Amino acid sequence: MQGGAAYTGRMLRRLAVTLTILALLHSAAWYGATLYIERFAAGWIAAQGGQVQHGPTSRTGWPFTAAVTYQDARIASGALRWQAEALTLRWLPWDPAGFALQPSGAQRITTPAVQAAYTARQAAMFLPFTSGGKTRLAITELASPGITLGKLDATLRDTTLTARLAALELPGQPIPSLTSAALDGSMTAMPSGTDPLRRWTAWRDAGGRITLTDITMRTPEARASLSGSATLDAQMRPAGDGTLVLQNGPAVIDAAIAAGLLPRNLGTPARLLATVMARPAPDGGAPVITLPVQGRDGRLTVGGLAVARIPPLAAP
Repeated sequence: MQGGAAYTGRMLRRLAVTLTILALLHSAAWYGATLYIERFAAGWIAAQGGQVQHGPTSRTGWPFTAAVTYQDARIASGALRWQAEALTLRWLPWDPAGFALQPSGAQRITTPAVQAAYTARQAAMFLPFTSGGKTRLAITELASPGITLGKLDATLRDTTLTARLAALELPGQPIPSLTSAALDGSMTAMPSGTDPLRRWTAWRDAGGRITLTDITMRTPEARASLSGSATLDAQMRPAGDGTLVLQNGPAVIDAAIAAGLLPRNLGTPARLLATVMARPAPDGGAPVITLPVQGRDGRLTVGGLAVARIPPLAAP
């Protein structure tokens, strides 16, 4: 009996020593991973030339992930401004080829056309450590004054972009609702660099194009699909041609006006155009109208009607 107890004691001590060694190795590996992420991020931030700023930094994620959290994160890119209460850069052992950027708390995005404060239950952008990998954006339960989004999932692999959206509520009376939306397209690879204007200029001069195989948006009453391609003109404005297919065109026009996407003074001619050009749907549903879409000289026209101005993508 005494021999058995001694043997059990030795085994327990060996187990304790083994577990201690494993814990130390795990802690060292976790520390090394967070140190690498912190240095990687510091190098990237320094390369942006002051366009990325943040407050205090802390290492988080133990024991299962390695992460660095930046308080009061602010990022500028040309005319785009974005900020969040905190931004976490997280490395996931089960996806070692890249890392995730996870904003949290109150956030704000500002562009020449949009200023919006919002929160999200979950938001993450997955980025590869090296070029050519898969980039993915995932958002659930985003909320902004007058706007809610159930889910968004977008993936860019090489030059191919796909996106799926569900349950989008936009401002307006009556409030238009997107039950779902899908995007499939591709984009010529973007040159490297930190200056947005130089990158977009080099992209355009090298023959860069964005091709939309299909964008389809559905509401409870209607459907809109767009396909086409575009590049940038001399003033850095998107320019191109496409085809827009509307099912139940008057309902789409009413929703666009309610959301502020179409001026109210264009409502009457747009509805008249939709009525005159409507054709029976192949599936027997609401009538379908097919319209040419064109972006030229900073103007967007649909069916020959000028509906919006197109701002420069990057300003000098």
